[in-house]
Amino acid sequence: MGNQTFKFPSGMVAELRARSIAEMKSTLQAMVASQHEGIEKALTDATVRLVDPGPYPDGIEKNGAVDWSQTLEGDRIAGMVNMRIAAYRPKGHEYPMQLQCKHCPESFIWDVDLRPEPDGDVLVYDLAPDAAERFQNGEPSEYTIDGKLVKFLPLMAKHSLLLEKMSKGKALPDVDELSMVLRIIEVEGVEKDMIRRWIDSLGLLQQKLSLAMAEADCGIETTIEVYCPKCMKRYETELPFGADFWVPQSLARSRREKKLAEVRRGQSTD
Repeated sequence: MGNQTFKFPSGMVAELRARSIAEMKSTLQAMVASQHEGIEKALTDATVRLVDPGPYPDGIEKNGAVDWSQTLEGDRIAGMVNMRIAAYRPKGHEYPMQLQCKHCPESFIWDVDLRPEPDGDVLVYDLAPDAAERFQNGEPSEYTIDGKLVKFLPLMAKHSLLLEKMSKGKALPDVDELSMVLRIIEVEGVEKDMIRRWIDSLGLLQQKLSLAMAEADCGIETTIEVYCPKCMKRYETELPFGADFWVPQSLARSRREKKLAEVRRGQSTD
């Protein structure tokens, strides 16, 4: 079905190939052991070439391919969506989500167009020019809160992997707080080993710091608003990256039926 070129939230441009249903099933199986590493392996396999590195240094390429372990987390999430679009062209952007209403027993399907706005339903947060320049130069972002200058790194794919490993077999108390701890490299007047305690001491200001750090990142909005066709109540839900995202049953059935029809036609001509 050919390759497809995508622009990612950071400004990077890469060409992805269409992976087969068997390959997408393999990704789903690999994600059981490690969701992050399974997706990273799939993206490496799907990426044909780097068209434009965007803000990334030359080191983003490894053995002629994109080193997805060194990308921004926003690009990795966008890569999951782009990989699905490329795999199931021309309808890969159509995602009929199976949902259970949060307010009543109704189960329903909510159709989402995975393409970026305005063609689709996905809101993309591009990397701001000043943040891109700092990232390219290897400089941290800065924000002043509670009278202290905070220096922090952008949210990277490697941070997501570390959080996944930390959560193995146990529930993390506050993922957002741990993410901040991993990213903050310096707080004015605070020792490195006291940064987490300082974050805890911020109280309501902690949310303000979290939002400021998010503004320095890029990515796609994975929270969407839906409404139940039965009780008509609206609510927000996360874009589900489950089995039907990777291997849409309707598309899988149609391809199996097409192959079966081809086999039957071949048999009829023998």
